[in-house]
Amino acid sequence: MKRTSLPAVLLLAAVLVSGAPTTAGAAFRGDDGRIAFVSTRDSGLEIYSMASDGSDVQRLSNNPFPDQQPMFSPDGRRILFLRTVAGSTDIWVMRADGSKQKQLTEHPAFDGHPSWSPDGTQVAFESDRRGNVDIFVMDANGSNVKALTTKKIEEECPVWSPDGKRIIFESFRNSNLDIYDMAADGTDTRRLTTDPGEDGYPSYRPSDGKIAFETDRDGDFELYTMDPDGSNQVPLAPSAGTQDYEPTYAPDGVQLAYTSAAAGNDYEIWRMQSDGTGSTQLTSATGISFQNDWGPVCTVMGTSGDDVLGGTAGDDVICGLGGDDVLTGDTGDDSIFGGSGDDVVSGEGGADILAGNAGADRVLGGTEDDRVSGVDGRGDDVVKGGDGVDDCPADSGDRVRDCP
Repeated sequence: MKRTSLPAVLLLAAVLVSGAPTTAGAAFRGDDGRIAFVSTRDSGLEIYSMASDGSDVQRLSNNPFPDQQPMFSPDGRRILFLRTVAGSTDIWVMRADGSKQKQLTEHPAFDGHPSWSPDGTQVAFESDRRGNVDIFVMDANGSNVKALTTKKIEEECPVWSPDGKRIIFESFRNSNLDIYDMAADGTDTRRLTTDPGEDGYPSYRPSDGKIAFETDRDGDFELYTMDPDGSNQVPLAPSAGTQDYEPTYAPDGVQLAYTSAAAGNDYEIWRMQSDGTGSTQLTSATGISFQNDWGPVCTVMGTSGDDVLGGTAGDDVICGLGGDDVLTGDTGDDSIFGGSGDDVVSGEGGADILAGNAGADRVLGGTEDDRVSGVDGRGDDVVKGGDGVDDCPADSGDRVRDCP
């Protein structure tokens, strides 16, 4: 069973696309970057991006096939998306400017709703390749696909928690659309909402894990928030007669973007403060705009050479590029991503997200509970935990030490 809220209605009206049509936002910490979204302004379903104030709209996809569900990577440099060709919907990836488009899954079933892990090394997604829609996970290059849910019921819209330890999703497992979460390995499932209405499209706030979601529990579809454990469920700026959907937090957590029919009958992208005040319309072109995702930008960016990059006392996103880089965080909760060279990626204070990416890297945890990742499909990294209780995903062949 699929709900017939905004996304399903739009896709059926615009172009016939099989499978589950929704996508939930997965903002990552950092400075606020561009907003990716889907629009029919140039006829078919295509992907665009715009500045956070709605200006500088750029078309990222331009082909005869429907493209949808854009999802920024944690460093803001890549976008996952769906493309439907000859009735088969698969997951693709491209650079944030729309170039270098590459197919990641190739399966006759529907593969949808891709969601990056916070370190950018894995992708959770939904697929009906087992008959009903289940949640799967794979490496970011499309390899090592495995199922996380196996119930004979619809499980949809997976989104990673900001620390990478849990995945939130929506499910019909209790004969009603509710929001659940589970450990990143598929265990320890918890039901977060129990209202008779339809609750879905969850989105984490990167700063504290607060969850925004859409619900029709009060009649019209509107946006609610709740704490990570499902408590304190309250509406965001309820407004009778409008239909609000698809909340996505900004990387800094101060604002969120969403889809609304507040301006007549056209669905457009809006933004508001995270307390529900200050609603502002961002899109107004002919056609409809929906399925937004708010990307981060690197606060410290390397060059094509060998760089030594350090963080500040705040929460940084530190990104290597080319060359053999040394990337070190500071006292904040940092996200540090190596580039294409043989890098040294080190956390310091704070709960850090550390990823080596390509190259023979050394990825070293700091003093707090970090995610220390060597996953790049190569098996030539050194992954070393620090003083905290670290999560250390790695490839076969990587040397892993001091991790639980």
